[in-house]
Amino acid sequence: MCWYDEGAVVPDSDFSTVNGNIRIEERAQVKSVTTVNGNIVLAPEAQTSKVQTVNGRFELGPKARVSGSVKLVNGNVSLSPGSEVGGSVETVNGAIAAQGQPSTATSPTTAAACSSRTRAS
Repeated sequence: MCWYDEGAVVPDSDFSTVNGNIRIEERAQVKSVTTVNGNIVLAPEAQTSKVQTVNGRFELGPKARVSGSVKLVNGNVSLSPGSEVGGSVETVNGAIAAQGQPSTATSPTTAAACSSRTRAS
């Protein structure tokens, strides 16, 4: 499991794991986050440019931000109030929940996607 301390700023670094989880703590900034068989959590006010995971879930905390896209296969997306995604939000075989309202993919090969600028309020 990877943990990045509260307030850490490493905007030029890509973080990735295989068979492990990643948690970016409050106000920390990283370039991108990728996992295979792991979960990703961005704590409140954390920032990254891109999130990708296969066989894992993604949680975006209050006032946290992904400036680019969020893409998952076999995983759910949870957007907290005040969080922001600047690009698309997509999942195959998963659900997208913003403000507590889930949106489930319609078939195993169809992605559920939100419009290009998604902000939970």
